[in-house]
Amino acid sequence: MAYIDNDRNLVVLRIVYDGLPRAGKTASLHSLGASLRREVETPAEAEGRTLMFDWLDYEGGSFEGRSIRCQVIAVPGQRALDSRRRFLLREADAVIEVVDTEASRFDEGVEFAEGAIAELASHEPPVGVVLQANKLDLPGSVGIDTVRERMGEVGTVAIVGTSATSGTGVRAAFVLGVRLALDRLRAQSLSDASEVLQVDDAEALRAAMEAAELERAQARASAAEPRPPLRESIDHSRFPGARPLAPLHLRSIEGLGQPAAAAESQARMARHEQPPQLEVRDDSRPPALPHPGLDGGTIWPPVHGRVHLRELADTLGALERGEGGWVATSKAGWRAQTEDGDRFADERGGRDALISMARVHVRHAAHLSERRVLALVPDEGCWRLWGAAHSERSAGDMLREAAEREDEALVGRALQSLVLGWLALSRELAPTAGALTLDRLGWRGDRLVFAGVLPRVPPEDPPEDALLLFEGRVREQLASLLRTEVTKRELSVPEVLHHFQPASVDGPGQRQLVEVVSGMLIER
Repeated sequence: MAYIDNDRNLVVLRIVYDGLPRAGKTASLHSLGASLRREVETPAEAEGRTLMFDWLDYEGGSFEGRSIRCQVIAVPGQRALDSRRRFLLREADAVIEVVDTEASRFDEGVEFAEGAIAELASHEPPVGVVLQANKLDLPGSVGIDTVRERMGEVGTVAIVGTSATSGTGVRAAFVLGVRLALDRLRAQSLSDASEVLQVDDAEALRAAMEAAELERAQARASAAEPRPPLRESIDHSRFPGARPLAPLHLRSIEGLGQPAAAAESQARMARHEQPPQLEVRDDSRPPALPHPGLDGGTIWPPVHGRVHLRELADTLGALERGEGGWVATSKAGWRAQTEDGDRFADERGGRDALISMARVHVRHAAHLSERRVLALVPDEGCWRLWGAAHSERSAGDMLREAAEREDEALVGRALQSLVLGWLALSRELAPTAGALTLDRLGWRGDRLVFAGVLPRVPPEDPPEDALLLFEGRVREQLASLLRTEVTKRELSVPEVLHHFQPASVDGPGQRQLVEVVSGMLIER
């Protein structure tokens, strides 16, 4: 974990390379060392296999007035040395999972990485993971598109294609890992401060690992000891080379802006004021797009937000001028948008808006799709706030799947779930309920959620009546879908209506809504 070296005015980060044997971890460190002009140390090896770890020390860049020192470490991949691997992963601020993309080894590499990715994501804040898709230059590689598709099923990871032997992409993966580690550092709150293993070189780290192994051996001698989780706390005071550490005081997620800006933002919110905005003069000039290289403190959520921006940037398909703003779409299912009112004259105003929108997302998290990001982007003398959300299995998809099974009961229940879910969302997300169109409704488990980008400024005077909103925004889309599917599958309308009887719907307005949906089926 990161720590502050006050004597040398350093912030120390640990970037850990993980992966199966011969995936390319050691080769990646040697390639990185060559590009940074640093030597790689390997305290112990046998027949070219790492037994303890590989170590690379690099200092460069700055964080809040302190130089950044990176302790770059590659774990031993052999399963017999798993305890050493887990020891190193527990100390990571960011992890680079090296996966061999050769077809014969790809599935095994993904399965190996999957457990660590899930565990690291459960930390608070999460430990960012870069998936280094290695050996893409070889003829037997599965290709980057297959990697993206497969990793989308595994977890939230940033993907960088590499060839460790030639060095292609290796430095880019490392830089992204450092950015994720700094994002995590910013997000840590005071309550997260704890003792952290401080080592100054490879020999001190080796001594700490050997001391930990001795402790485990002694514990097993007296009682059976279960395998520790990655986050297990360690008595660092018993490790040679470790020094006691004072609590590390870091900004919490509220520190997206500078302290003064955050205080001013709270004051503005109390007065119900909007931060200063620029007058939009040139609607035709495309805005600067969000990307994973943005400065820390301009992306929410921390860590995973930067991962999402990496996927968005890598798969960007189109940028179009829409009504009152710009929309960017990606081939991987992302939709990003910025409104004309999301343009700010200075960074402070933009950060205020970013903090405000982050709070809105946290407040409504249970009713929103999970994969979403906010980003503040410098744009030719001003700052522009972007929001992006990933498309999920939509409400329309669920109805189509039910109809394909030619089961009237299933269609009726799916329709019931959609209507009740829409009603709940329209109440929870008012006054932005006008954005709840059928194509922006998705499923999160068994719950209907909003899978679109939340507007920063709600529309003026939105209709308060749920029936008016439904008829104005959803009815036409839903009617077209129902007419198509019911006719195509020759489903019985009375049978569908028989199963569309939401028992929890009450009140005259909501009963009217049921009647509207029934009418759509009959009107076909």
